[in-house]
Amino acid sequence: MKKWGQILKHFTLNNFSIEIIIHCLIVFVSFCTYSYLFYPALNSDHAVTILMGNSFHLPNDWYFWGQDRMGSLIPMLAWPLINIFGCNAVVSESIAHYSILVAGFLTFSTFFKTPVYRIALAVLWFLPPFRMADLMLLSFGIQYSIIAILCYLAYKIYKFEGIIRLREISKWYVPFGIISIVGIWVSDLVAISATIMVVLLIYNTIKFNKINLKSHLKGWLTLVGFALACYLFISYIKSDSLHHNYSEIAPLNIIESSISILFETIIQIFTFQANEPFTSAYSWLVLLLLTILVFLSRKSDIKITFVQWFLIIDALFILAAILVTKWTNDNHVPRRYFTCTYVSFGISILLYMEACEFKLKSKFNGLLIIVLLTGGLGSIFNLKYIWPATLKPRFEEISELKKLGNVGIIGDYWNSYICSIAEPDAIISTPHEASEVRNPLLVEKVFLQPTIYLVKDWWLESFPDSITQFGRKLKASGNEFECGGLTLKKYEIEKF
Repeated sequence: MKKWGQILKHFTLNNFSIEIIIHCLIVFVSFCTYSYLFYPALNSDHAVTILMGNSFHLPNDWYFWGQDRMGSLIPMLAWPLINIFGCNAVVSESIAHYSILVAGFLTFSTFFKTPVYRIALAVLWFLPPFRMADLMLLSFGIQYSIIAILCYLAYKIYKFEGIIRLREISKWYVPFGIISIVGIWVSDLVAISATIMVVLLIYNTIKFNKINLKSHLKGWLTLVGFALACYLFISYIKSDSLHHNYSEIAPLNIIESSISILFETIIQIFTFQANEPFTSAYSWLVLLLLTILVFLSRKSDIKITFVQWFLIIDALFILAAILVTKWTNDNHVPRRYFTCTYVSFGISILLYMEACEFKLKSKFNGLLIIVLLTGGLGSIFNLKYIWPATLKPRFEEISELKKLGNVGIIGDYWNSYICSIAEPDAIISTPHEASEVRNPLLVEKVFLQPTIYLVKDWWLESFPDSITQFGRKLKASGNEFECGGLTLKKYEIEKF
């Protein structure tokens, strides 16, 4: 004991070590809440990502099943973990997903100078308010992780004062072009972000660095070449995908309707009518914090940086692009579509806060962390006590289906693909024929399984004695039972 006491006596933590520990703790809490391995409200949309990782195959799987947008980068990265290293499909997705989120955070953190604001960024990024939780769950976090890397490369180009040679092209321009292509594959919206970045680069290169545009000519020509390659690549992979007109511009009355729905949602949040009490409290606290910032920093002379300008313009353009599309209104203006605006405005405000110098700054910083944690930890409260009113991982619950063996499952969309994540090679599932069938190839595989089950939840009021699905007549066999949080019943294919 004396020996250990002497060792501990000389063991001290510097500020950097403490910061790293705090970052790791924030990532750990986020992973145990939002990763697909632990998320309690996992659904079939999330399940598609997991299942595609298990069976990823090009050129069929450039995009998620039934889509021509949102490239399947995560399934591509998860595939080797599953098929080469033998990892579980859900574990592999979670590792691949969070690896990119961590990379995005680390890249954005390079723009912050002080530990407290890097910690604030970590909370904003990994523990978003419940309304913006899709930052962790869907492709938005991946999209902005890629944008973070593009920002880093663009900033390096912006700061360079000299003639662009082969070395600079290979260090900055080529990676910028390649990552832009990957980003646009992951989300079409990255095309807007990358374009804004390049326009800002050209503008700032001329105005602030006072360098002749010709000195960067080789760099600009490189980017033009990558833009052409991107157009050809995206056109090719979209040509083999199911087409949806996501970018159709809505008529003026539809745009007005979308804006109206957005404002109604904002009013619901601020009046505590959104069934998200901590999000409402967080919104008011953010408003209070910004009011205090304006009052305390009114004498500060703050220069808006290149990255801040990009984030502000990006937020406005992405917001406008979302509001003017017919697809947004058709989907009732869902909250997830404004995650991009949350990230861009949030990070730009943090950068501005860090640059401000005023009395009581340390107390203001403490209030900032409290406000961010109110939103972040409030999301966990929402999951535990409001919806889905549990923190039990859905994967853990659905894994009970493994005891059924090799089976085919048919159910409502939201209770179909999710069943297969328990054992993707043994449990084959599909939505029923009147629902959204995202992978028709799985339908045939379902009927090739030795046993077929129907899921009643959200589809059938009661199990019928017989039912026709996909041209096959199914006859009930046995009694209904509960398994994996679902109500199932065995059916057999009637032979004519």
